[in-house]
Formats: sequence, C-alpha cells, structure tokens
Amino acid sequence: MKRRDFIKMLGLLCAGVAARPAQIEAFTQYYDRNSPVSDRLLALDEVIISGMSTKSTPVTLRIYKEDELVLQFAVNTFGGIMRWVAMPDQKQIAVENTLRWEFISSMDQFMQEIIASMSYIDCEGVRRIKHLSTQTGRL
Repeated sequence: MKRRDFIKMLGLLCAGVAARPAQIEAFTQYYDRNSPVSDRLLALDEVIISGMSTKSTPVTLRIYKEDELVLQFAVNTFGGIMRWVAMPDQKQIAVENTLRWEFISSMDQFMQEIIASMSYIDCEGVRRIKHLSTQTGRL
C-alpha cells in the first residue's frame, strides 16, 4: 500500500470506532509529519519480554531506527515480564528493515532464558508478530 494509504489507515485505527472526522484527520496529519517518506513502512506497536531463568539476571532490549535509540526496556530473567503497548500517538513508524533490536546482558547464553516478541503492522496493513530469538535483528 502507498505511504498515504498506510498513514490514513493508521489514523483510522488510532482514532477508534467513535471517531469524528476531525479526530481521524488529526491522527493522519500527525503520522504524516512523523513518518519517513517511503511506501515500505511498518508501525511497531507492542513489545513483550518474559524471563524464564532460575536465577536473577537483568536483560536490556534496545530498539533503534537506523542508529537512533527510540525505545529501551529492561527485565529480570528470573520471572520478570515487560509489555509495552503503544498509545495511539506512540507507534514507532519506520521504513522496513531499518528498525532493529539488540539485547544486552552480562550473562552468557541469556537468549535461552527469555521469550520476546514484537507486534507490528506491515506496509500491506497486515498485523505481524516477530519472535525475537536472536540477540540482534531487524524488522
């Protein structure tokens, strides 16, 4: 879908079912001004991390657009749970393959001690879930 159609779809989703035309237009303008110029956009709107370890170890998840840090989360691998859900005006809009993640921990082999995923809307308007099973990667 073209950039304008993607942004209009996000505006409708964010405004909600009882939205007035002015609300829809406000969200559409907001995302238009705050989104890269591309027809290959995605909108990140949920991140979940769960710790599954038998010992306490902190793990940090950093999310970047290109080289700019845009989100950062931490969780304790000993049963810690973290869930971030974007408010309507907080979705992270990026060009495909420019949104990347990086897990950091002092513990070796920590990726087997966590379960993590990101939920996003792709440029076709389809909700996708990416399971984060590697220390680094891209959407």
